[in-house]
Amino acid sequence: MRLAIMAMSIMRIALMFVVLLASMPVKAQLNASESAKRGVTHTVAVNGGLGCITSKLYTPDGDKSWLCGIDMSVEYDCVFYSGYGFGLLAERSSTDYGGDYINITYLGPSFVMAGDISDRWRGKMDAGAGYTVCDDGFDKRKGFGLRASVGVDYKLLEWLGVGAELTDYLSFYSKRDKYGWGDNGNNGIQRFALTAGLRVYF
Repeated sequence: MRLAIMAMSIMRIALMFVVLLASMPVKAQLNASESAKRGVTHTVAVNGGLGCITSKLYTPDGDKSWLCGIDMSVEYDCVFYSGYGFGLLAERSSTDYGGDYINITYLGPSFVMAGDISDRWRGKMDAGAGYTVCDDGFDKRKGFGLRASVGVDYKLLEWLGVGAELTDYLSFYSKRDKYGWGDNGNNGIQRFALTAGLRVYF
């Protein structure tokens, strides 16, 4: 049962990725001469913004959800001339719930698709899985996380830009007493985030 539910969650994130992929034909934007000229694009992104836990948090005061806090991340991407590549992401979120905080750390690789939409605008999508730790000040949970995001960048200079992205995050933990998502009380945390920040291209 848990494997089936996990598969459905992966499919939900994958569906988000595929729909966005179909709506933004990045490969078509990279013509042959531009691809040959640019070769491989490396990007370092630093983001910060709002993240909300949409799954349930079980507390002595009752069930809580839609708790919002701060998300911060640092990401490195390597995208080849085909428009496909890979990345590595470190992410940290902090959410207040009645005077206490839930701090979630995520680290993992990702599959990346990115390319120029126009001279100034650049689109990017990624999906990945990694290691996650949830610390609420009383207990620390370690588990498995899934993450997918879509975003756009605006190039200020050839090597510098700004960007924003929307992220869907889902984690799985072994214990079932504090955190839950879905109708079946699966233990984990689901979070959506909207962040923005700087981009450095090289």
